[in-house]
Amino acid sequence: LKDVCSAAYLARNLQAMKEDGAKDLATYMADFDNIPEKPMEVRNERIDGNRATVEILGGDYGKWTPFEMVKEDGKWKFTGGSADLKTVKGQ
Repeated sequence: LKDVCSAAYLARNLQAMKEDGAKDLATYMADFDNIPEKPMEVRNERIDGNRATVEILGGDYGKWTPFEMVKEDGKWKFTGGSADLKTVKGQ
């Protein structure tokens, strides 16, 4: 998870996990996000310095959904932030 998720995103999930009395972060997060059967697709990368926006399709995201990314330690990482949560999970 540390390779693909931003430090802030992990911190938010760790806090929520503790509040819910859970013990394992990966298991806790898996309760909210399904592992997709097929690889997820990414398109329309827009980079602005150490921040970026990408559109993701697959898994729980039945429509192209924009998500924010951040560059940490030279790697692009998922922040969990989305400017358009209406499209998340096919809504």
